[in-house]
Amino acid sequence: MAGPVIGRAGARLLAVPVRLLTAPRRLGGGAAAELAFAQIRANARRLSSALTPVALVVAFTLVKLAALAAVADPSWIDLFATVLYAAFAALAAANTLVMLSAERRHEVALLRAAGAGAGQVVRMRVAEAATVTCAGFGAGAAVALAVTVPLGDAAGASLAELPPTTWAGTGAAVLTLTLLATLAPLPLHLRRASPA
Repeated sequence: MAGPVIGRAGARLLAVPVRLLTAPRRLGGGAAAELAFAQIRANARRLSSALTPVALVVAFTLVKLAALAAVADPSWIDLFATVLYAAFAALAAANTLVMLSAERRHEVALLRAAGAGAGQVVRMRVAEAATVTCAGFGAGAAVALAVTVPLGDAAGASLAELPPTTWAGTGAAVLTLTLLATLAPLPLHLRRASPA
């Protein structure tokens, strides 16, 4: 239920920065960003199935890393379990994103038939992936805060103790996962939809 709301809110919050970044004429004049935001608003319910696993990956990873940072000498079992769960959740999120992207081949064909270039379609998907990343990361960080603030002292975990590199690394990993999973089916779609 919260996924569509998070998706729409992420699209609204990121609209101005992404429009500014894609506004130069050489980047398509912002058309790709406009298409991406229109798609996110129209498909918010479908994208919510991608936001939830992304948010869970972020929330679990941040909470577990905060707990491990509070321990002087964490056991290798805790480290292994953290990596294993994060990898499993990342695979679930990637699978969801690939499936959502793969089922949109007719949309790519329609865009290409309407005159959109391959670069515009790719930029549209990159803008969508960035929006899903930011919305998922924001939701995951909010869940992690909701868990650690009331239980932080009792559990010995505080997100404030995590170094900025941990936050940046988690964000970069989520962005990489989202971009790869969203763009994976696109080359095949573009080849099939290329104008004759």
